[in-house]
Amino acid sequence: MKKIVLLAFSLVLAGCSTNYQAYYGDNSVVKGSGGTMTTVEGVDFWENGSPSVKFQILGVIDDSRPGGPVPMAALKGTVARKALEAGGDAVIMMSSQSSIEGFISNTNSAVHGSANLSGNSVYGSAYGSSSTVLTPVRKNRSKFVVAKYLD
Repeated sequence: MKKIVLLAFSLVLAGCSTNYQAYYGDNSVVKGSGGTMTTVEGVDFWENGSPSVKFQILGVIDDSRPGGPVPMAALKGTVARKALEAGGDAVIMMSSQSSIEGFISNTNSAVHGSANLSGNSVYGSAYGSSSTVLTPVRKNRSKFVVAKYLD
């Protein structure tokens, strides 16, 4: 049972991609104006602003994953580990987008019938039903700046 759960979890996360690219250029040391912040696995996640202390921009993390609850629950932990590998203390969310990539169709059909024989005659009836559910397949893309605090 444990192997089945692990396999299912692995398949769900198979569509995830998290890549780091180092930043090279002038003006890599900046001071933000503040914002909202949470901490995940020792990394500060800044949204709606940036740290109000001096920090150096180390690089950018691009993340792409399916939009279901399991892959999205793993987003911040994955980004935090990638930021720590790059030497960062914090990440600043630059963008987060969700798009519908397609649909999964699930159709159920049923047919029922009966027949009665009476002498040389056959009497019968039949009926059927069908239902289709379309579920959207979402893809989420996020971009984070990796920062190293200097103060």
